[in-house]
Amino acid sequence: MQRLALYNNEINGTLPQSIGFLTSLTTFALFNNKLSGTIPQSIGKMTSLTNIQLHHNLLEGTIPEIIGNLTLLQDLSISYNQLSGTIIDVGRLISLDILDLSVNHFSGTIPQSIGNLTVITALDISVNRISGFIPESIGNLINLIYLDLNSNNLIGSIPQSLGNLINRGYMDLHNNNLIGSVPEFLGKLNLFYLDLSSNSLTGSIPSSLSNLTFYLDLSSNQLTGEIPKSFEDFKIPYLDISSTRIIGMIPNLSPKIFS
Repeated sequence: MQRLALYNNEINGTLPQSIGFLTSLTTFALFNNKLSGTIPQSIGKMTSLTNIQLHHNLLEGTIPEIIGNLTLLQDLSISYNQLSGTIIDVGRLISLDILDLSVNHFSGTIPQSIGNLTVITALDISVNRISGFIPESIGNLINLIYLDLNSNNLIGSIPQSLGNLINRGYMDLHNNNLIGSVPEFLGKLNLFYLDLSSNSLTGSIPSSLSNLTFYLDLSSNQLTGEIPKSFEDFKIPYLDISSTRIIGMIPNLSPKIFS
């Protein structure tokens, strides 16, 4: 057997240790069920796996460290569970395209080894209890299109290395404890979605952010100064700069901002 797909059912109970005998399996897809208990250590014997999709279940406990040895993995999606503990060392998972750990109870810091995942396009660790700084090594992820770290306890400033992420995409860092200024380079990353709301960011709004094409939320920060004149040519459908310390006149916003 190479593919086991039992998703979108009402399957309950736990994952048996015997899954480790499925050494030829490449896809293990049991998402959208009612599975409980822990992820068994025997999953580390499934060395042919390219896809582990266990999201939207009731799984608890920690991620087995041995998953870090499954070097063929392209998709590790275990979001919307009740998993806890720290994020394992993912540095050897160099084939990962998707890493989704969102909406769990993970704590600790984002490992520096995440910078080894240079082919990854989607990284989601949102809605957890992650603390510490955003690692500079995230700037190595030059193929990243989707980055979501919202609703954690991240501190420090937005790292300059994020300026290496040149692909048009999505970045959500809202509801953390980030400080410092909003970097000018964020407006040069071909982003269509940027949410930095509910942090403690200071300074002025970079004029380059008028380059965004769909969504910009800077609300609930400590930003000062005026809305940049470049926003007169803004063509974005969603703009939120509420609950900041912005002063001055409202610029002559383009009608396209409201269309």
